[in-house]
Amino acid sequence: MSESSRDRLWIVVVGACVLLTQLGATTFWDEDETLYAEIVREMIERSDWTVPLYNGQLVTDKPPMVYWLMIAGIRTLGESELAARLAFALLGIATALLTYDLGTLLYNRRAGMWAAIALVSNIIFDVSARACTPDSPLVFFTVAALWCYVRGGGLMGAPLRPATAVAMYGCMGLGMLTKGPVAFVLPVGLLMLFHLLRAKPSPLVGEGVSAATADEPGEGMRRFSPRRLWQVGWSLRPITAIIVITVVAAPWFIAVGLRTDGQWLTSFFVEHNAMRFLKPNMGHKGPIFYHPLTIMIGFFPWSVFLPLALVALGTRIVRGDAWAASDKFVACWAGAYIVFFSLSKTKLPNYVLPAYPALALMTGALIDGWLRQAVEVAGRWITIALASTALVGAGATVVLGIGGLWFIGGDYRIGMIGVAPALGGAIAWWLHRQQRRQASLAAFGVAAVLFVMIGFGVVGPIVNQYHNAPTMVAEWREKVAPDTRLVAYCDLCPSQVYYAGREVPCFRDSEQVRQFFASSPDSFLLVRSNRYSEVASVLPDDMRVIDRRARFLKKGEFLLLGRPETLVASAGRTDR
Repeated sequence: MSESSRDRLWIVVVGACVLLTQLGATTFWDEDETLYAEIVREMIERSDWTVPLYNGQLVTDKPPMVYWLMIAGIRTLGESELAARLAFALLGIATALLTYDLGTLLYNRRAGMWAAIALVSNIIFDVSARACTPDSPLVFFTVAALWCYVRGGGLMGAPLRPATAVAMYGCMGLGMLTKGPVAFVLPVGLLMLFHLLRAKPSPLVGEGVSAATADEPGEGMRRFSPRRLWQVGWSLRPITAIIVITVVAAPWFIAVGLRTDGQWLTSFFVEHNAMRFLKPNMGHKGPIFYHPLTIMIGFFPWSVFLPLALVALGTRIVRGDAWAASDKFVACWAGAYIVFFSLSKTKLPNYVLPAYPALALMTGALIDGWLRQAVEVAGRWITIALASTALVGAGATVVLGIGGLWFIGGDYRIGMIGVAPALGGAIAWWLHRQQRRQASLAAFGVAAVLFVMIGFGVVGPIVNQYHNAPTMVAEWREKVAPDTRLVAYCDLCPSQVYYAGREVPCFRDSEQVRQFFASSPDSFLLVRSNRYSEVASVLPDDMRVIDRRARFLKKGEFLLLGRPETLVASAGRTDR
């Protein structure tokens, strides 16, 4: 077996341990997972793979790829959380493999290996790859598109070959079906920026600037002239891009537009794209430094190396190191996403997830330089990074343990999530002080993998025990006839709709509740405890609170009201 094959095998093993362990051990999480799960349930029920409906209402915030991937898993393995999530986890492993290959192409095999391990063992990448959301496929298609570009020789300034352009834009088209225009605009934008910032202008189609004049005074400004922008844009084969993306993505967009009289298209492109950039959506806002801050949390534990990795990368670029072109490409990759979404008014940590493979590549290059003793910025700063990992892990153990006692049913066990980085960071720090760099990094890598495995494979299921809303509704579903109605008053979680297995109308005023139960007295009502008094007087006299569960990480309870005899009469049925 070759060294590269052995590396890939290790990446698959580590990725499977991290992303597949206990993958189906938790219920779908509110809000996104259960929203998408219910859309998929209704799609399957209607045999309609085009128009997404949630609780009978049109949903316009995401294209269909997330639904199609979930349907593929359910059709293959049957209806379960594991089946729905499996494709997303497998795409996470595939993204790590592509990152390894990119690291090998841009730097060397060791840098690629560490980049892949860092990518597959940080917090937010694993959250996304273990959940039914568009983030995992979006990152995969983005990395695949950039892999096509680098593999095709684009990094060295070679003209983009037709086959490379078709493959690259095909990946972007699939990304368009995953999350919309961002899957095309930002990758193309970062490629243009990379070409514009090259040490010397590439020999582009129609290029009029020779290598001999590339470093003359004023050339830096000429790089961003309208003529230069046109030349760079044309070199990326825009006609091929239009044709390929149209072939891949347009059929579904046209179909959903026709089926909804344009409503889906207008809402998606205007409200969920343009308006989200211009103003905060649903209160998701933050300062200009929001994403750098969340990256330090989301990329943990590897984020302790990011400041050093950035300094090392900048140093290599300034010196014109052999890796300078690779560093510029990676910097443009990360910078395009972080800057763009820092300017956006709507902010969420996962928005910059496509930049995480670039951050992992920076980290891999730093680690390789450190092991070769070629990184001047390391020294005592590596010591500080390793020690800070141990301190953060120890702090997480204490804080989360106490938090579990107060907020998660008195369960202090969630504090165990910090044990691996605490011990691993301390061991890595001690080994580093002994000048045993390989052993130090091995200890850190093992700690990182154990950290996410414990977090998602052990702590996740513990926390899920207190995710009460879906449990209450699922148990109710098993005790009633299939046609029994369930309605809600004012508040309704997507998990309650999905685990009810049917549409759940949500009324906004007590008069609607009174009218409904006047004609459907054998139905059931979901209501928050602090709103119960608003509807108590309009309900039938024989309705009782038949179940109550604490709200997850929030004050109050969800109450389930109905006629007790309805449950008794149907509890013995055997049609399920």
